Amino acid sequence: MKSQQKCRVCGCTQNRACPEGCWWVEEDLCSACDIIVIKKKVVTYVTSKQKVTKYDPEIIAEELPNIDTAIGFVHGYNHERGVIDFKTNEPSSYPVDVEIYTVEKAGKKIRTIKVYKEVNS
Repeated sequence: MKSQQKCRVCGCTQNRACPEGCWWVEEDLCSACDIIVIKKKVVTYVTSKQKVTKYDPEIIAEELPNIDTAIGFVHGYNHERGVIDFKTNEPSSYPVDVEIYTVEKAGKKIRTIKVYKEVNS
């Protein structure tokens, strides 16, 4: 006897679909979970190595069509706010808020983007 299909992300089955409805896009992935989501969390650093504050991740965008759109969304969102890429630039002073954007597809992390904004103390 074949076991029933089950989504690896939400656990829905052929007999118990997602509330909004769904279909199979892979053997173990439903259409409701086959989306790109961007989550943001903020970590405040007092020095280059000492963290002091951590905020829980919040979803800032979901149901994006592809990774390029997701990356463009993050860069556009931060360009408007004047924040700086954390990999290529170093903050001139501390404390600093480091914003960590995690791009996920089907519940799996596929990209992380870090930017920072200096905190006025």
